[in-house]
Amino acid sequence: MTGVRKVVMVTWVPLLILFTMAQDLPAQDRQIDIFGYFEPQFAGFDVNDGYQQFSSNKLRVDFAGSYDENLTFAANVNLFVYFGTTTYKIIDYLPDRVVEPLPPPVIDLLSEPVDYLENRTDLDNAYIKMAFHRLDLTVGKQQISPGTGYFWNPTDVLNIKDILDPTYEQPGHNGARVDIPLWDRFNVMLLYNAREDFKQSWKIAGVKVNLGHFDVSIT
Repeated sequence: MTGVRKVVMVTWVPLLILFTMAQDLPAQDRQIDIFGYFEPQFAGFDVNDGYQQFSSNKLRVDFAGSYDENLTFAANVNLFVYFGTTTYKIIDYLPDRVVEPLPPPVIDLLSEPVDYLENRTDLDNAYIKMAFHRLDLTVGKQQISPGTGYFWNPTDVLNIKDILDPTYEQPGHNGARVDIPLWDRFNVMLLYNAREDFKQSWKIAGVKVNLGHFDVSIT
């Protein structure tokens, strides 16, 4: 029988205190913005069993607060609602030349209906950012992109770009991030993204240099 040898707990109490103290700032030093967008989509498919269609409605609501120039908070919530055909069989979308050589157990597995689209609500981002004299500290669920690669970025190990829509927004990642601007176009990023244990967690260090119309980054 093994026991717990060490317990390490870190709470962001100082950040909560700063966020609470910011409520006492004069009105002219505080600013809270609420914005977002509504995105409907529709798709139709001609499959073996006939014509299928589904539609989705996405509502994104963003909250952004600025408490003087050194302390900011931002968050956004995504709500997804789906209509129409939301249960699919993989075998319906495979050509006969692929299905025929498969053994019966695999065919039975591919014939099982699967619920791919379920209504959901996501807290996509929620973070607080503090600007100090020589660095910026960001803690919480945040969008992390080490470069501006349009179609593919080999230094971006956290995000997967959609081939059909490579500029679409990326989801947030939990972590603590430090940005250190050393010189005018030279930036160092340190990031810790917690996973199940320390060994599996992401420990990332990145350097980015702007050279005119190009960014060169090393992760």
